[in-house]
Amino acid sequence: MCNAATKLISAIALATAITSCTGNSKGIDPANELFNQAEAQYQAGNPELVYQLLDSIKSTYPDSIGLQRRGLLLRRQAFLIELANEMTLTDDSINQCIEDVNALKPLIKTINDPRLVEPFSVAAAGYNPDFLSTTGIQARIDDAGQFYLVSSLQSAQKHTGIKLTVGSESAEAGPVPFDGELNYRINGSEVITFSPMQSQAIGEFASAHRDQGASLQFTGGKPHTIKVTAKQVNAIADCHDYSKAMTRGRFLSLKREKLVRQQQLTTSQIEQLQSAN
Repeated sequence: MCNAATKLISAIALATAITSCTGNSKGIDPANELFNQAEAQYQAGNPELVYQLLDSIKSTYPDSIGLQRRGLLLRRQAFLIELANEMTLTDDSINQCIEDVNALKPLIKTINDPRLVEPFSVAAAGYNPDFLSTTGIQARIDDAGQFYLVSSLQSAQKHTGIKLTVGSESAEAGPVPFDGELNYRINGSEVITFSPMQSQAIGEFASAHRDQGASLQFTGGKPHTIKVTAKQVNAIADCHDYSKAMTRGRFLSLKREKLVRQQQLTTSQIEQLQSAN
């Protein structure tokens, strides 16, 4: 980042120095000199500096139509370098996501019961099939790969949210008002399904506090707090991190497809400009 900034400052200084000269000074044409520098920066693989120098020609020498036409081709060629650099970074990030998914996958268990509306995944360690008959919190991943939380409270406290606390730090989910669907009550117990967006704060919090015990407070109604073990915190973190790696991997794959299309389009534009010249 510092090198790029230094190069950009140098290019601006160079452009300023060149444009301060006149075309009669030692026979140097400043517009042509700027274009030569832009070509040199292209050869050096610095697309940002190419853009800066070509912009200087356009703003300082608006009558240099021939150079500006040549600049269209050079700008597209520089953009192709920029796309290649972005592709490399994207591929590196995709590979990291694949490594993260592969590392966490053995820790995840898929629950596919025909009685369920849709399957979901949980952390395999400490999975309790009778979770809804207990008081606590369960992290889940839906079939689309989204992380979300479910709270279960075996008491009529009328809770609408939850708060996870470690030391002096905490994160919350909710509120989810009672509606008989996402927040419902059955046989004296209360169950809330939090949306992926509402669940993110606690997921990130658990990921940042692995191997630490915590307290879980049921909020919005009568106060009720229970202890959460480090193993349970890790279970939340595992689900969150697994979902995050999958979701980011999918996003990056779509980004990569877009970059490929941009490369193809830019290559076609370059060929057209070369033919025109």
